[in-house]
Amino acid sequence: MLSNWAQSSNNVNLASFAVSLEIAKRGKPFTDGEYVKDCFIRASEELFRDFKNKAEIMKKIKDLSLSAKTVQDRTAKMSSNVTHMQVEDIQLASALSLAIDESCDVKDTAQVTLFARYMSSQGPKEELLGLLPLSGQTRGEDIENAVQKCLEDNGIDINKIVAIATDEARGMTGIHRGVTSILQKKANHEILTFHFIIHQEALCAQTFPAEIVEVMILVIKIINSILAKALYHLQFKDFLEEIDDQFSNLLLHNKVRWLSRGNVLQRFALCLSEIKAFLNEKNLDHPELEEDKWLQKFNFIVDTTMKLNELNLKQQGKGNPAYALLEEVVCFEKNYFFLLKTQRAVNYFILKI
Repeated sequence: MLSNWAQSSNNVNLASFAVSLEIAKRGKPFTDGEYVKDCFIRASEELFRDFKNKAEIMKKIKDLSLSAKTVQDRTAKMSSNVTHMQVEDIQLASALSLAIDESCDVKDTAQVTLFARYMSSQGPKEELLGLLPLSGQTRGEDIENAVQKCLEDNGIDINKIVAIATDEARGMTGIHRGVTSILQKKANHEILTFHFIIHQEALCAQTFPAEIVEVMILVIKIINSILAKALYHLQFKDFLEEIDDQFSNLLLHNKVRWLSRGNVLQRFALCLSEIKAFLNEKNLDHPELEEDKWLQKFNFIVDTTMKLNELNLKQQGKGNPAYALLEEVVCFEKNYFFLLKTQRAVNYFILKI
């Protein structure tokens, strides 16, 4: 009987861990554990109505502990276990590469994101090693101190670092006080340094001709004229709902989010006729929206930014080898330039006719 009781208790704990894991993976609050349990109980009353051991099943479910404190404790234990296994794998690895990035969160707190890539017994792994808050300044030495402290706390030898990927900020790549330079001086061997491939692509994507930039500026101006005023914004959403449009609102552009420009332009293009009708109703004059030349430039930048978004998405994800990322960039360059040449030839042919 004692053996059966211990096995039953163990199963209840395992079930509690399983539910806590699903809550954590979906980013739900810990208090949702009780909600999940109540749903489970209500569903089980109907689902197991015809089962002879229904009372036993219901008792098992009611014994399941899913209070907010329990879910928090389960999540903390799983997190600690994952971190422990990750650090063990890194300590056993003969070499590792780091990806370091610094950015501010919504509360303007500087955070250093530290990723590690290494070879374990299960194959190559790429994991988040730490999210390190910075207090005060965000100089190269401040970032390097946070990174080194994280490595020391986890018992990771700095001499195992063979490569570091960062952006091109001075605090990262400065010759004397950059993070890579300081780590290079502390290591006993040369460390390879790389510029994030997605960041390079994002910087290149900003070099549109001035006439194309003017199109983007006008689009943002029109979007802001609709969304900035609460009354206009409400009326525009009601207008889209009234005509049963596929979208319920426009999107705002955010320079920090690399995919936002393409998404904003695509949504604007799909809602262009509705936007023109709404602007005419409010006597907001934008004659460019009727000009063929402006529309050609607009459609060009819509197609280009969406293709860049596709490339960005292909560059993301875990476990992508460097040669695969480079292959995507090279293929994009060749295909895009081929399309440009074809379009120029078509335009020249039309002009000749």
